[in-house]
Amino acid sequence: MCFFRFRSAYTVTLRLAIATLCSVAVASDLDDLLARKAALQTEISRLAEQETKVRSAQTRLHQLKQVVAQARSDLSDVRTELRGARAAGAETNKTAHSLRQPQTEIMAKARAAATATRSRVAAGIPYQLNERLAILDHCLVLLTSEPAAGTAAFLAFLRDELSLSAETAFSATPVEFSGRTLPSYQIRLGLAELYAVSEDGKRISMSADGAWIEAPEATRERLKAAVQMLRKRARRALVALPTGGAK
Repeated sequence: MCFFRFRSAYTVTLRLAIATLCSVAVASDLDDLLARKAALQTEISRLAEQETKVRSAQTRLHQLKQVVAQARSDLSDVRTELRGARAAGAETNKTAHSLRQPQTEIMAKARAAATATRSRVAAGIPYQLNERLAILDHCLVLLTSEPAAGTAAFLAFLRDELSLSAETAFSATPVEFSGRTLPSYQIRLGLAELYAVSEDGKRISMSADGAWIEAPEATRERLKAAVQMLRKRARRALVALPTGGAK
């Protein structure tokens, strides 16, 4: 009877010891599991952070690829524009060269025209001859050094000559007769003919080849009569200017 009691107590004690050992083992395993879980969570957080960084890097890489693609497109456009500009520049140079040739020809023709005009003026009537020739000489200088200014001056001279050619003028102007300068009257018919009659009516000349020559006897009396008529017209054209103040 005592033996069975002792065996039963021993069995219970043994079972309790086993249970205790099992509890301790389970607790130890649980701690290990918890530690592993914590380590795994830390690793997961680290991996998640790395994944975020990788995704951010991938986003920046994608943006960089877009920037590079746009830069390549812009560079292609620039190259196209440069090719167009070079082609336009070449065409402009070609046009400028083609324009310079006609301009050079025009200036040469203008100088030739001014030279021919000077010869005609020198051989024409001796009306303000030195002044007109000086203007033409200045035009020729400008046509060489400053073509635009020379062209403008030459055109202005031609306009003045055109106006003179349309005029019939009568004036009292000293004229040289046989080396003597005498008070005289001049009759100018445009730029075609010029006559001079001294005040005393003894000297009568006409222009020929840019110089004065004695007028033919057949025309002397008619020229003196023309001078008398024109002097009368000039006197009738004079009017008295009012000298009194305004009332």
